[in-house]
Amino acid sequence: NGINPNINDNLYFYIDGEVIDSCRIVVFFSNDPNGDGDPADGWREICGLATPDGFVTGTVNTPLDVPVQDVEVALVGSPFENVMTTNIGTYAFPSMLFGDGPYTILPEKHGDYLNGISTLDIIQIQKHILSIQEFNSPYQHIAADVNDSKSVSSLDIIELRKLILGIKDEFTASSWRMVDENYVFPDPNDPLKSNFDESYYINEFEIDMNVNFIGVKVGDINSSASTGFHSSASVESRSNRDLLIHFNEKDFADGEVFDIELSANVETSLDGMQFAFNLDQDLLMIEEVILNEETLYSNSNVNTNNIDQGEVKVSWNKRNELNNDEQYVMMTVRVLSKGNGSVSQAISINEKAMKSESYFNSEVGSIVLLPDTGIETENEIVLYQNNPNPWSESTTISYYMSTEQDVTFNVFDINGKLIKTIIQKASAGMNELQISKVDIETTGVLYYELITNRHKISKKMLLVK
Repeated sequence: NGINPNINDNLYFYIDGEVIDSCRIVVFFSNDPNGDGDPADGWREICGLATPDGFVTGTVNTPLDVPVQDVEVALVGSPFENVMTTNIGTYAFPSMLFGDGPYTILPEKHGDYLNGISTLDIIQIQKHILSIQEFNSPYQHIAADVNDSKSVSSLDIIELRKLILGIKDEFTASSWRMVDENYVFPDPNDPLKSNFDESYYINEFEIDMNVNFIGVKVGDINSSASTGFHSSASVESRSNRDLLIHFNEKDFADGEVFDIELSANVETSLDGMQFAFNLDQDLLMIEEVILNEETLYSNSNVNTNNIDQGEVKVSWNKRNELNNDEQYVMMTVRVLSKGNGSVSQAISINEKAMKSESYFNSEVGSIVLLPDTGIETENEIVLYQNNPNPWSESTTISYYMSTEQDVTFNVFDINGKLIKTIIQKASAGMNELQISKVDIETTGVLYYELITNRHKISKKMLLVK
């Protein structure tokens, strides 16, 4: 009847719109599949022996071999749409006939410039420039070339710090660089001199190809960027040290103009710090930020663009000319009071604006704001505002202890009814307590109280439905 009964087609397998595999289905109902009177010829054509096809696949991983998700990969010269790497860093194009070409595999990833970047990366770039601790991988050189100048210099530090402080939201270079995994750098100690391959050229497609790339997050020297692979656990080493930033405590009345000094002890092992702090605009209004030590701080270390909202951002790394183990006044904040209160009530670390970190011998520690009250250092404790606040599912209460001891947390409702008591063994330094809504039987305004063997401190929080 003129209808070809044979089945000869490709079957593609998709997950979330991405081709993950394919196979060819051939079913014959004749000894002469193509009907030309030559069974052997037909079998060769139908089974693909004369015009076989294959696949172009590959992976994108960081220099630490962590898969990079959502890299857009183009197969230039083909009819296929661009594909995205999966959560395990793989990509694959549909099958293509052998003999076709040329093609170019071009992976790209843009945006999210701040991902994986902190003042620790500035510290590592500075140590490399000063030959204190040079890079040990060509990919670190590529990551450090923030301004795409084919070199690593203090200009890269300047541009990177502007990004960290929020003065800029992107830098000159692309957010990610993709390097052919098999590319051999002529000089691994100066890879920026070479035009390393960021694509892969296929002159003629003759065999299945697996082409892999190294994804380098620009600005991220220690490869700590989140890549979408599960939680991408941090590669940064944690320090058991905390940087204590002191401020002069003061009770104030409405209409006063006074200075708040922020000071820190620059220890030998301290490399740098970054943090943002806020002053409650209902209590204090910032009039001016004064940098006291030009050898310690300059305008490039702070962002005061949002002081009308009570926010100041700081990114700093130690300079060699500083005397170690000395207390330095970092800055003076001149304020106007708008009500009655105290500095400790008004000032707080703003983790949403910037992740607060200190760096000791390239290990990451915490930042602790402490009031100078005349109390001996070994008896100091600080209770912070819960975060997030208001909250609906869970919240975290952070607190600082100068010594290790058991502490008690009480949670009360607005009428003073005790709702929850939690006993926790606190270590010296920063501590955290997580509270879930399943622990609290009510909503609305709540009070939480920290009790130690010598102190009792309370704060207010809001639990919403």
